[in-house]
Amino acid sequence: MTLIIGCIAPDFGIIAGDTQLSIGDLNRGNFKRRTQLKVFRPSKDFLLGILGRWSFYHPKEDGSADRYDEDELLFRKISSFNVKDKLEYLQKFISARDKIDATAIYVKVDKKNFEIGSVSTSDKNSKDEHPCISNLSFDDVQFKFNECFYKAQSNFVETIIYQIKNDYKLTNSLEDSLFLINNVMLEVICQGRNVDVKHDNGEDGTVTNSVGGYITIQVLNLNQLATPNNLSLTYSSDYNCLLDKLTNPFSKLVDISLSIRYIDNLAMLVKSINSPFQKNIYDSLIIVIKKQIHLIIEKDLIDRNDMNEIIKFINAKYDLKFDLIEVEQQNENQSEVTLEVLLPDENNDLIDLKYLLKFF
Repeated sequence: MTLIIGCIAPDFGIIAGDTQLSIGDLNRGNFKRRTQLKVFRPSKDFLLGILGRWSFYHPKEDGSADRYDEDELLFRKISSFNVKDKLEYLQKFISARDKIDATAIYVKVDKKNFEIGSVSTSDKNSKDEHPCISNLSFDDVQFKFNECFYKAQSNFVETIIYQIKNDYKLTNSLEDSLFLINNVMLEVICQGRNVDVKHDNGEDGTVTNSVGGYITIQVLNLNQLATPNNLSLTYSSDYNCLLDKLTNPFSKLVDISLSIRYIDNLAMLVKSINSPFQKNIYDSLIIVIKKQIHLIIEKDLIDRNDMNEIIKFINAKYDLKFDLIEVEQQNENQSEVTLEVLLPDENNDLIDLKYLLKFF
C-alpha cells in the first residue's frame, strides 16, 4: 500500500504521495520497472491521490493473462474536458469496479470553498470510509490520509504527524503544512524495507514497507487556481534508477544512507522553485527549503561543512540566497565528524560531497 496525505485550509489544498518505481510483488522478486504515479490533477480545481490495488489480471484461453491497469484508465478518462464534474466521475468509476480494491483521496474547490474526502470500492458495501483512512484537524486545517500499516498499527502515520508538528512547532500556514507533509512522507519512506510497529494489541512487530520511491506534491492555491503547483522530479528517463540515474532504488546503499533520500528530496524542492509555475508559492517554498536544510543538519545526515558547500552550489546554480549553516568550532580533543564517519566503511568511497552535488 502507498501513502497519500491530503490537506485543506481556507486558502489552499494539498495532495502528496509516494511515487513508486515498480509494480508487482517485491517480496517474491516478481515486479516490473515502471514509474507509478499516485498523485494527479485532472483539472484546475481538483486533486486526487490513489492507493490500494488498481490492477488485475484477466485470464486468456491460451493460459496467459492480460494485465489491466485501472489507474491509467481513470487518469486518462477523468482528464477529458467532457467530464465536468470530476468528483461524480470518480465516484461512478470506482463504484463500477469489482476486480480491484482501490481508494482515492481527493481535494476539490467549489465556489471558493475547499472540500476533502475519499472514495473507495468498499463504499458500496458500507457508509463508512475505508478502514485505512484517518482524519486529523488542527484549527482550520484538515488532514486526511491512509494509515499504510493499519492492519498492524492503526495510528502509525498519525503518530509521526503529531511528532513532527510538535517538534518543529509548526503552524497551519501553507509553508508549514508543506514541510509537515513532506517530512511525514520522508519519515515513512526512510523506515526502509521493514518497519517496526506497535500492534494495536500492544505487541511489537515488523511489517513490510511498501511505501517508497520519491515524493510528489500537488498544491491548489485559491488565489491562482489556474497555476499548476506541482512539486516533483521526473525519473522517466531511466526506470531502473531512483535518483537521477545515480543509484538503484533497491540497493543496500539507499537503505543504509538516509542522506541520499533527503538530499534527493531537497533537490526536488530546489529544482521546483525556479519553475515559472511556482511564482505564486515562491515565498512559501523558500521557507520550506530553509526548514528542510536545518532538518537535515539536525538529523546529522550530512556534515555541516558539506552542507555549506551544497548551499553555495544551490545559490550559484539557481540564483538563490540561502544562508550558510553555522559551523561549530571543535577543540583539539574533538575529531571532526564527517559524512564518511556516519556511513559504513565500505561506502566511504561511494557517498561524498561530489556525489551529493550531482542531485542538483
